[in-house]
Amino acid sequence: MDDGFNGPYSVIYDGSSFPNTHEFTAQNLTVGLPYRFYVVAVNINGDSVPGDSFLIYACLKPRNVLPPYKVTTTKNSITIAWYEPDFNGCPLLGFELYRDTGNSDALSVIIDPAIISLKPSLR
Repeated sequence: MDDGFNGPYSVIYDGSSFPNTHEFTAQNLTVGLPYRFYVVAVNINGDSVPGDSFLIYACLKPRNVLPPYKVTTTKNSITIAWYEPDFNGCPLLGFELYRDTGNSDALSVIIDPAIISLKPSLR
């Protein structure tokens, strides 16, 4: 694992005595930082070539999402807005707005964050 600042990797788990353990929880990370990880397998002949590295951000899913509200309506349109939720450590990448079509299904509308303006947060 690196230090979250694209620094050098360091061993965070040595499973030499636990060959059936396939998971580890990295703790005490800084919220919002991108951490890089890779895995090396070890057997009696030595270490494998390192696997590809992957990037994971230390953050949680957004929370405190409030219901949308009506801004305006016309004969054939509705403008809806919403407050920015608690991003919980990582920047928001966008929103999905769902509506009930009346047919027991859901329609997902992807909202581009570059073209919307959020109301001030209630936090």
